[in-house]
Amino acid sequence: ALNSLGVNVARAIGPAVAGLIVSVAGTGAVFALNAVSYTGVIWVLTRWQRESIVSELPTERFVGSLRAGIRYARHAPALHAAVIRGTGFFLFASAAWALLPLIARRLPGGGPETFGLLVASIGVGAVCGAFLLPRLRAMLSRDALVAGATAAYAVAMVALGNFSNLALLCGAMALSGVAWITVLSSLQVAAQMALPN
Repeated sequence: ALNSLGVNVARAIGPAVAGLIVSVAGTGAVFALNAVSYTGVIWVLTRWQRESIVSELPTERFVGSLRAGIRYARHAPALHAAVIRGTGFFLFASAAWALLPLIARRLPGGGPETFGLLVASIGVGAVCGAFLLPRLRAMLSRDALVAGATAAYAVAMVALGNFSNLALLCGAMALSGVAWITVLSSLQVAAQMALPN
């Protein structure tokens, strides 16, 4: 959830700023600024001093490790369930991401700013969802969370396909962000819990 929170904070702020930059300076400026922003990441990675963990076990060969992992995954029903549920949700849910630029363009006065607002709304919803998750997990089972979030995402997609009011669509996109992070976090936890220590 913390990892997704960081991604979605960037998703909430980045597209809105990018939409403004595109409208003022064009698309090339956005890509140039994005490239420049990686210099900070590269600087941090070159300075990172990671501590090595010393293990008493013998080292494994890559192919042998890969084979053991695949063998485990083939025989782990809990992992199968998490993968199947994730595929079932994200395969269809990602269609909205692919179609969002077209939807933004067809809206009255739509353009890069509208697209930026819609994507930023998803990010804001996901950030809010990350803060709601601990309370929701205390009240609901993981299965109920995933089912409820899937239904919420479906409602948001119906709104996206049928409405042209920008404020309403921003609300729907925020709901889809809450649903996205809820499913993502729940299924990541389920997959991690299915693995041996």
